Amino acid sequence: GSLTEDCTMQAPLPRSMRPGIVVVTRDTLRALAPADAQLVRKAIDSIGELSAKAQGLSKPITSHAQMLACDNRLYLSVGKDSLRGLLRVGGRQLFVHRKQSSEYVQTSPLCVLDFFVCTALQRGGEGRALFDFMCQREGTCAAALGYDRPSHKFLAFLRKHFDLASFIPQLNHFVVFDEYWRRTRGTSGPAPASAARAAQPLVMAPARTPPAAPAQGQPTPSPPTPPPTPPAPRSQPQRSPEEPPRATQLHTPLARAHAVRPTAKTGGRAAWHLQQPPQHSQAMARLLSRPY
Repeated sequence: GSLTEDCTMQAPLPRSMRPGIVVVTRDTLRALAPADAQLVRKAIDSIGELSAKAQGLSKPITSHAQMLACDNRLYLSVGKDSLRGLLRVGGRQLFVHRKQSSEYVQTSPLCVLDFFVCTALQRGGEGRALFDFMCQREGTCAAALGYDRPSHKFLAFLRKHFDLASFIPQLNHFVVFDEYWRRTRGTSGPAPASAARAAQPLVMAPARTPPAAPAQGQPTPSPPTPPPTPPAPRSQPQRSPEEPPRATQLHTPLARAHAVRPTAKTGGRAAWHLQQPPQHSQAMARLLSRPY
């Protein structure tokens, strides 16, 4: 059956829509199974009609087809067997006056596009719970939002719960409260990123399948042996900056140089010392130096 204004007639809902608050997006609607998609379509269209009737609109502003054509987020308050309320939000680029006689300024707030709670549940905390949940999920607050054609009831709701009352009327019928400019300091910016997260996802992730148990009588396979870890490369020994270079062999039979560590005789500095060749080497040098 269809919903009535006080939600006394129940509308069938998919089993995945348990009582609570569900976030519906274009992607979640497209991912539904055909049977569930049909039930969700009827439920959204029905409560969208109730919202339009409550606001005195000629046609609904929230529908299943509209949700498939945009990137808005639709927050649904789900009862035991029916929808209890809706709240639709989406980014909008607005040109508005900050003051009565000022020029237009451009800003892009996240906007509340539709808000409705069944009449029998109003003034019972249902609307405040739905609104607070939306603000938490979107990372925003009531003063930082724009509002598309809010009804008198909605304006009274904002004044009662969030102390929002002062605003400049706009030709586009959007309401941006004065507190919005104090929070944003008049700077424009993009609307918050799409929050496709759902409090209760309509499409449940498949559970992981556990590995099959071995048949009775068969040995339990041992886990695969991990490949051996290659040995770490040997690190070269680090030489202290105070350590002098190693001795260098000179390719001559007469002399070889080697490093001498700093001593008191060298003034505390490393020095090169030319070691005298042995005596037989000196004799050989004298023989080689004789003229023939």
